[in-house]
Amino acid sequence: GYKGGAGSTIDFVMEFGGEPDYKAAMRRIALMYGIEGDKPPRVAYKDPKPQTKKPQAKKKLLQKLVLPERNNKNSDVFRYLLSRGISQSVIRYFLAREMLYEDLHRNCVFVSPKQDFGCLRSTGSTRFVKDLEGSDYEQCFFFKGVPNAKRLYVAESVIDIMSIMTYQQTQGEWYGSYGYLALSGTNKIQSLFRHISQEPEIREVVLCFDRDEAGGIADAKAVDGLNKMGFHGSCRILKAPDEQCKDWNDFVKSLL
Repeated sequence: GYKGGAGSTIDFVMEFGGEPDYKAAMRRIALMYGIEGDKPPRVAYKDPKPQTKKPQAKKKLLQKLVLPERNNKNSDVFRYLLSRGISQSVIRYFLAREMLYEDLHRNCVFVSPKQDFGCLRSTGSTRFVKDLEGSDYEQCFFFKGVPNAKRLYVAESVIDIMSIMTYQQTQGEWYGSYGYLALSGTNKIQSLFRHISQEPEIREVVLCFDRDEAGGIADAKAVDGLNKMGFHGSCRILKAPDEQCKDWNDFVKSLL
């Protein structure tokens, strides 16, 4: 009977069920499972799910962040960031959380806590900046000082984020209470909307883009996008206090 066929091999169905080929036998078996009540289909159709997940997992594996080899010290990174006006406290904060290290070429390597985004910046006289292969631009460089951070600072680069944190420190404010997002430029605003949808506890967005045309366009896009997605928190634009300074790093350097 059908039950015997369903529990047997494909060859059995082909031979005794009169099916001409492998595919027809498979269809016959699927039909058998489908007419035997509720339980068999559940068992039969659970199998394909892990198979559909496998290619996705493989794709993610290919997108894994490619990290440069570490140096056994961070002295050049430390010296360079101090010269950029970043406080020792902020540099140590990044090093302690493994969001920063020095590679064999003495570059600064910034890595997000989830290791889904990274960028590299030279410490020498020649300016060199690039994002690491495998970086996820939906996530960009995102981290929270505390899990329930309610305020999110958004800037163009990790150096700008470190500069804002340094400024907060000079104001007697604990920078570790907030969330931070560096977009690696101004054209990845989508990452901000992604994080706002994923982090419902964020109630305030502070936009810290450069004081230039691209920064102004990014401000407008961010405000417009937050309104369209129904963000109920507040959003404000915060430029570096000195109008002569193009960005937040220029500002903290001017304080040296």
